[in-house]
Amino acid sequence: MQFTVSDFMRVYRGSVRLIAGESGLARPISEVGILDYELMPGLRDKYERLNLAEGQLVLSTFLYAKDDSYLVSEAVRTLVASGASALVVKNVLHLQIPDAAVRYANARNLPLIVADAHGFLFDHVIVDVSERVRDLGSSTFVQGRVDAARRRSCAAEEVRACALAVNPSFDERIVCAYAQVEGAIDDEADRAIGRAFLSSELHRLGTVAFVYRGGVLLAVTCDPEKALDASEIVAVFQRDVLLPLDAVQVAACVRGVGASSVQVGLELFGRCVREALWAAERSAEGGGAPVGFDALGIDRVLLPFAHEPELVGFSRAIVEPLRAHDAAHNGQLVATLEAFATYGCNVARTAEALGQHQNTVRYRLDAIGRLTGLSPREPADMEQLDMALRLARMESGR
Repeated sequence: MQFTVSDFMRVYRGSVRLIAGESGLARPISEVGILDYELMPGLRDKYERLNLAEGQLVLSTFLYAKDDSYLVSEAVRTLVASGASALVVKNVLHLQIPDAAVRYANARNLPLIVADAHGFLFDHVIVDVSERVRDLGSSTFVQGRVDAARRRSCAAEEVRACALAVNPSFDERIVCAYAQVEGAIDDEADRAIGRAFLSSELHRLGTVAFVYRGGVLLAVTCDPEKALDASEIVAVFQRDVLLPLDAVQVAACVRGVGASSVQVGLELFGRCVREALWAAERSAEGGGAPVGFDALGIDRVLLPFAHEPELVGFSRAIVEPLRAHDAAHNGQLVATLEAFATYGCNVARTAEALGQHQNTVRYRLDAIGRLTGLSPREPADMEQLDMALRLARMESGR
C-alpha cells in the first residue's frame, strides 16, 4: 500500500489547491523534504549534493526566490530530474508562480500544489505525512483498519475513518472483491500481487488490492454519479491480479472469488468487505466460479443480521448439540447436514458427495433428529436446520 499525492490532496483538501501536474496525482510518496536554500544563488555550488530524493513530497516557501521568480522554474526542473513526487508551495510571499514552471510541471506530470499560508505548518505536515506513509506501508496497520471496519459495532463515522485510513483517495461508490486462497501467500507472491495490481487497468486513484486474511482483497471506488460493474471488475481482477499470482504461487491456490454488492457511502465499506468474504466462501464451496453477493438469495437477507442475539441464539441451540456430538465421537453430523442441504435433501447425492453408504447418511440424519428435535426429512424442520447452519457459518466468519 502506498500513500500518493492524491491521498495528500484529499487529506489536506481545503488547505491546498493543484495548479499543475494533474496526471501525476497517482505518484507514491516515500518521504517529505524541504527545499529551503539548496538552489539559492551563491550557495548551491557549496554543497556536494542536494537534500532531494526520489519519491519526496517537497515543501518550500521559496523565500530565496522572492526577488527572482525564475528560480521557481529552475526548482521545478530540478525536482523533475530528482524524481520528486510533488512540489508544495506555501506561498507566504504571494509569489506569482511563473507560467514556465506551470507548463513544465504539466509536461512532466509533476504535481505543483499551492498551500494556504494559514495553518499549513511544515512541522505538522512532515510528521503527519510520514506517519501515513509508514502506516500504509504496514500490512498489520491496513489489515487492522479493515478488521475494525468489518465489526458491526463500528459506528458509521468510524467505518468511514477506517476506510480513508486504508486509502485516503477512496470515493463514495464502492464495491469489494475477495479471492479466497488455500495455503500461505509467501513474500514472493505478495510482491507479485503488488506488481500485477500496479500493471492492471484496475490501478487508479481510489482503488486498492492487498493481502487480507490470507487472501486478496480488492476495493474499487468511483464518483457516486458513475456506475460500477461488479462482474466486469471481478473478471479483470482474475485476469490481471490473480492469474499472475497463480504463476508464482507454489504454496497456495485461489479457491474462490466473491464480489460484494455495489454501495454508495464509505460508511458501508465494512459491509462490502463482509459481503465479498461471504461470496468468496460460497464460490469456494461451489468449485471456484466467481459469485456475486447479489446472487446469494436468502443469505443476502440473513447476513446483515446474523450477529443479532436472537439469530445467534436460534442457531446455537440447533448446531451446538451437533458439534458437541461430533467432537465427542469424532463424528460428521454437521458435515452431513451441510451436504444434505447442499444436494437438495437427496440421500443418494449426499452419500456420493461424502463418499459414504446411503444407510450411513440415513443413520446420521436420524441422529440429527434425535439431538435437535428437528427431522431433516421433514421440509419444515429442514428449513430450520438449514437456516441454523447458514447463521452458524456467518457467525464464524465463513
